[in-house]
Amino acid sequence: MPLGRLLFGSQLPTQQWRSVFGGVHPTLARSAQKRFFSGGAAKPGWRVAREHRFGPTLPDHAYYGEHATFNYFVLFIRGMRPYLEKVLGDCALTIKNAALAVYRPVTAFVVKHNPELRLQFVAFASFMATHMAITKQFNDMYQRLVDVTSLLELQAAQLHASEGFWESESEQQEARLQRHAEHMKDLETTWEEALREATLSRNFDILVRSLSHGLSDGCGEHGSDCTEGTEREGTHGAHAKAGHGASDAHGCFGKSGQNGIPPSLMWNFNAMPYGKDNPDTKTFPIPDHEQPYRAFSLGFTANNLSGNWGDYIDRQDNKNALMRPARMMFTDVFIPTTK
Repeated sequence: MPLGRLLFGSQLPTQQWRSVFGGVHPTLARSAQKRFFSGGAAKPGWRVAREHRFGPTLPDHAYYGEHATFNYFVLFIRGMRPYLEKVLGDCALTIKNAALAVYRPVTAFVVKHNPELRLQFVAFASFMATHMAITKQFNDMYQRLVDVTSLLELQAAQLHASEGFWESESEQQEARLQRHAEHMKDLETTWEEALREATLSRNFDILVRSLSHGLSDGCGEHGSDCTEGTEREGTHGAHAKAGHGASDAHGCFGKSGQNGIPPSLMWNFNAMPYGKDNPDTKTFPIPDHEQPYRAFSLGFTANNLSGNWGDYIDRQDNKNALMRPARMMFTDVFIPTTK
């Protein structure tokens, strides 16, 4: 219980001090009030100063949401309705007038020359036939261009095949060893025949003539024609002879020798670097923000959301061992394998 209640009963302290110090100086009365009612503001009010506020304040129109039905967008589009109707209506009218300006003269021309329904049907059929004929003409022209490009690509592929470009390194090595064995056998046969004839006749000139027997096949008297022919053949001829020249004439080296020395290293398709993880296929590093996104597929009957497409050239399957037997479940069109 406060001390004032114990001393003065139920009366308020200000009333007691006013009765005790009646007519005293007001400063004493204010000090008495300040003593018993300390902690409040000197001039209290309902408004809180801005520097005494806690946190930001929001106006009501920013705190409460707009009307559920008549929101701001609905009110805006209602205000724009007359302008939109005017613009869209004028556009539709312009398109209609332009179409009629083309349709009416054509209709009048057709009806003038084809007054009956039968004649109109014949005219329509003639128009469709002419349209199909012109379309076929352009399609055939384009198809001929495609056929020519395909034949050029086939010619380039056959040229590469004649040079041994499609052969593997092991196949090239086997062909090189086979040509070497055939060449050595031909040289041994020529040497044995020439040595036998020279021994029987006891004439060294016969041995020399037999060894230079290839000169009579177009190499000239001293072999200069053969050398010029070999130089004219160039690198392309060397590749061709290295690939398929085992049965050809081998110039000045014998009856079935070889023109020139076959290349020790031949460029083939398997020697070209391949693979996204192969460092030989990357000249400069590509930044991550320039890398293309991984392609995915999403359809009704087949999808590939993971983006794992495998690699046919490296023989990497995008299905694991458990999913490979059910490959037809992940395709739109499945062509089964044959034996």
